[in-house]
Order: sequence, then C-alpha cells, then structure tokens
Amino acid sequence: MLLGTFRIGEDIAIALDAVSGNASSVTVQAWIVRSMERSLFRPESSFTPIAMTVAPRAASGDFPAGWNISMAAAQSADLSEGFYGIDAKLTGAGGTIDITDSTALIALTKAAVA
Repeated sequence: MLLGTFRIGEDIAIALDAVSGNASSVTVQAWIVRSMERSLFRPESSFTPIAMTVAPRAASGDFPAGWNISMAAAQSADLSEGFYGIDAKLTGAGGTIDITDSTALIALTKAAVA
C-alpha cells in the first residue's frame, strides 16, 4: 500500500509510532531504497540505500511517542521519479529488530510545470 506521494525536491517526512514500551530507550536507523513496483516492495539491486534522518518524538496530546523519519529537499532533489521503500531498524535493550516486513512505500513525482 502506498503511504504517500511526495514531489522531487521537497522534504520527505513520515512518522513511526511506538506501539509499546519506552520509545526514548530505542535507537532507530532508517533508509530509503528505490522499488521496482508500486504495490510490493521489490528493491532495485542497482540502487544504493540512502540513510534518512531520524528524530525522536515525545508523546503529545493525541500523538503517541515515536520517531520522525525525514529526508531534506536537497537530498530528494537527487532522486528520480518512481516508487521508494522506507525501512527502519530499531535497537533497544532487547536487541535489534529489523522491521522490513512492513516497508513504507512512497511515490516521488515531478512538480507541475507552470
């Protein structure tokens, strides 16, 4: 399932919510990889994964604790149109959990020309 659509050359940001435990005791790494398909994450073998920025997020009102995963506009400007998967790896007291079984799929499109 497609999580969202972003324009090439704009910030990319998604939220990863903590579903249990103490989010502040977990370290998260995330990266983006080009996918060969829209509905199923199949990474392109020639694409080198790009690290994304991860910032912890405290619970606030209706928003749970978790992490904001992002890529600056300057970095997304170097990507091409298509579909991308965003994966994360969580490391805490219990070890490392790779959550690639729930890859977030996004689409990158070109901005409209005026």
